[in-house]
Amino acid sequence: MMLEEDIAAICQGALREVAEDLASVHVSSCSGNWITGRLDFNGLPTEDVTFAVVELKPGRSFVGDVDAGPDFFRKVSWRLKSVNGRNDFRPSWIARGDSVVLEGPRWATERLHRSVVSVQNSSERS
Repeated sequence: MMLEEDIAAICQGALREVAEDLASVHVSSCSGNWITGRLDFNGLPTEDVTFAVVELKPGRSFVGDVDAGPDFFRKVSWRLKSVNGRNDFRPSWIARGDSVVLEGPRWATERLHRSVVSVQNSSERS
């Protein structure tokens, strides 16, 4: 039989693994399908981003062109997962002050995490 501590550790590990694929953007402005805000990903310093949202069909929206943001943000195909915790949204409803959660593909975010850990480890040795 599993102990409560074991169950809690398994759940925390699963939550961390899911969170590794997610980024959030606190929206500071919107114009048409363009969003500007602060990107928060994987405990890295927040950065300014500006990107277009492309809606393929209701419920399937992606980050399109990226006008401003870090290199890793430009290299990953991000899907809009939720706005203010809701998954029943339309990109045209996004407004200043909203919180947008983006989901990257597992293979790409795993690479990003490995490169971040590698950079952190090398800077700690310096």
